[in-house]
Amino acid sequence: MWLQVSKTKFDSVTRYRIKDGGLSFFCDIGLVLIDEVHLLNDPRGASLEAIVSRIKMLARSPEMESSALAHVRFIAVSATIPNIEDLGEWLMVPVQGLKRYSYATF
Repeated sequence: MWLQVSKTKFDSVTRYRIKDGGLSFFCDIGLVLIDEVHLLNDPRGASLEAIVSRIKMLARSPEMESSALAHVRFIAVSATIPNIEDLGEWLMVPVQGLKRYSYATF
């Protein structure tokens, strides 16, 4: 399943699905790509933070134990984020999973 939505729309849809008990919406999510993750440090980043926190919370719930969501992976990309280690810790990424690329790498 491929799902492409804005953070605002995803926040809205998931908030109401959780209230209605519709957790099956999350079962097939195994990978979350967060583009422009540097927006977390911006007033507009609150909805992005809520989404990621909600996904992390649901991934640990007993209802999701046998779903792809229980092993969800995050790919967070940004051209301007200086605190990659802090972000990795929040996303619960092992240190060896953090990758920093620069133009010199290519």
